[in-house]
Amino acid sequence: MRLTIRSKLIATFAVLIALIGATSFVGYRQAREINQELKGITSKYAMLQQGAVALKAETAATMSSIRGYLLAETPEEARQYAERADAQIEATLAEDAAVEEILAISDPKLDQIRSVMEEYDDAWTKFATAEAKIRGFALSNSFIEGRQISNDALKPGYLEVLTSLDALIEPLRDIIAATANPEASVVDLEATLDAGMDNVRAIHAAHYQMIITNDLDIRAAQGDVIRSEIAAFDNALARAYSIAGQNNQVQAIDVINDEWQAYRSAATDFATVVGKSTTKHAADLMEGELEPAYLEMAAASDAMTAEAANIMSLADLRAEQVFANSRIALLIGGIVAAIIAIAAAAWISVTLSRGLTRAIGVAKDVARGNLDVDTATRSRDEIGALLAEMGKMTDDLKGMSRSAESIAKGDLRADVTPRSEEDRLGIALRDMVLKLREVISNASVSASHVADGASNLSSAADQLSSGSTQQASAVEEASASVEEMTANIRQNADNAAQTEKIAGQSADDARRSGETVGNALHAMKTIAERITIIQEIARQTDLLALNAAVEAARAGSHGKGFAVVASEVRKLAERSQQAAAEISQLSKETVEVSGEAGRMLDALVPNIQRTADLVAEISASTREQNVGAEQINQAIRELNEVVQQNATAAETSAATSQELAAQSQQLTSVISYFQMEASQPAAKRSDSQSAVVAEKLSLVSVSKPAPIDRADQKAMVEAFDLDLAGEHVSDDDFQRYAG
Repeated sequence: MRLTIRSKLIATFAVLIALIGATSFVGYRQAREINQELKGITSKYAMLQQGAVALKAETAATMSSIRGYLLAETPEEARQYAERADAQIEATLAEDAAVEEILAISDPKLDQIRSVMEEYDDAWTKFATAEAKIRGFALSNSFIEGRQISNDALKPGYLEVLTSLDALIEPLRDIIAATANPEASVVDLEATLDAGMDNVRAIHAAHYQMIITNDLDIRAAQGDVIRSEIAAFDNALARAYSIAGQNNQVQAIDVINDEWQAYRSAATDFATVVGKSTTKHAADLMEGELEPAYLEMAAASDAMTAEAANIMSLADLRAEQVFANSRIALLIGGIVAAIIAIAAAAWISVTLSRGLTRAIGVAKDVARGNLDVDTATRSRDEIGALLAEMGKMTDDLKGMSRSAESIAKGDLRADVTPRSEEDRLGIALRDMVLKLREVISNASVSASHVADGASNLSSAADQLSSGSTQQASAVEEASASVEEMTANIRQNADNAAQTEKIAGQSADDARRSGETVGNALHAMKTIAERITIIQEIARQTDLLALNAAVEAARAGSHGKGFAVVASEVRKLAERSQQAAAEISQLSKETVEVSGEAGRMLDALVPNIQRTADLVAEISASTREQNVGAEQINQAIRELNEVVQQNATAAETSAATSQELAAQSQQLTSVISYFQMEASQPAAKRSDSQSAVVAEKLSLVSVSKPAPIDRADQKAMVEAFDLDLAGEHVSDDDFQRYAG
């Protein structure tokens, strides 16, 4: 069975993954238990403890608000405390509902807290009932109302009544003191008013007693005192009226009576209101019902808090135990996985190290050029496959080395086949063999061509020597023709002078035509500008007609005639604008055509001027040709000398061609070292190549002309016949240059 490295690694990692998975599963289960315990602590027990604390806090806050509206000094302050108590009661009910929701969860651990919560709910019912009763008494607080009457009416009224009484009693006492035997009416009035002042002081003292005491009996007794003192003062005031008539003191008594009536009414109301003692009843309810219920709720809240803390403590211990168990399981799994991983790593590393060391040794031997290295192995994994492939590689390299040795010996018949498209060495070796074959074949053909060329060059040198003799006779004929050419040159000079005059006149005419076209172009541009102005006027007229039509439409029936006129004006403006646009377009086209004609004339004038200049140059050249003809005669004589030199050079070329033939034979012998296929001989030309060489040599061979008869030579005219009108000559073969 072949056990590859991949299989070894997969098996090792599979075992490790299985161990890690098992360990992770155990850890997951333990972590889930811990999470459940912690979740129970956070979601149930901690929230339950928090709810119990919140219930106690809200209940205490409600109790504080109740005390606040009981002790409030004004009805408004009492209402504010009552509203605050309502909000706190709502908050308490909300916390109670939250705790009940938690207790609704099925958990036996919460049974004790459920029973405590029932006690809390019973106490809350008592508390809410007592608070409702107390609130009724507190919001109708007789003590606050009585104090307000005392501050607003009794105290000011008391001072006013005493002041008025004192203002009347003091003069009476002065009269009594100043008279030895005062009148009985004066003494009686002073005594009556003094008794009334005592009644007022008694009322004031009783009202203070009702304010400062919480005893209902004392309040009732002091209320009776106020009412009896009021009756006594009423009697004293009636008696004072009866006496005052004798002493003309009725007006002063009226003042006292007015102030007394206000004070009497306030005192009566105060005694009635404070006598109700609603604050006392509320205090009794708080002490007898509300506070016991509050204490029961506080005790229940404390009990729930303690029980929740106990449950959380037990859950914490359970979580610690689960954590300890999971830690041990994870440590055992980790140690086992580490041992297996270390053993597998050691086994795989030793296997890989041995195989790779063997492969590295083979690679080093191949790198040094040793292709006889032993790559045999018994391993059946990837290392064994690597050594097997390296063995194939050495075999292929051996084949390539044998091919290279054959090429080094000159044998180009060996075929090199690449192992694949990526075999760069094989492809390069194959291309090298093919290229060497091509180079040697071409060199062989070229050597044979060089040999043939040398032979042809030798025969051409012989022909060149004979041709030099013919050139000498031709030189004599050229000398005779030069004189005839000189006469023709003079005639050409006269014709050139007349042509020069005509060209100058044509240039002047063309220049004036260009100026005329320029003036016409300027006039056309001016017309175009005027037409543009007409277009703008027509456009403005069109806009005015449109505005007039709008105004006519606004005018209604009065503007109908004006609208018709505006419409016609608009139509005329549009037609004028259209006609102006057409004229403008024609003007633009005329300007373009005129401009083109002007440019053509501008280009024609320099050409005509250049023609005149060229004719002048031709005239000068003709004169120079006369001088040149003499020089030609001298050149012909020198040409004769050159012909003689050519003959000598032809002999030298013949000797050189013989040496070239010898070198080509030596090159052929060198090329014959390489061996190729029989179908590609290294030293033999193909028929097509020979035909190409023959065609090239025919271009350099010189045919020997026929000898010229002396009688015919004398009959020839001693001049050149310059035929410039041959059909094979075309003006298109020449290039014209403008000056």
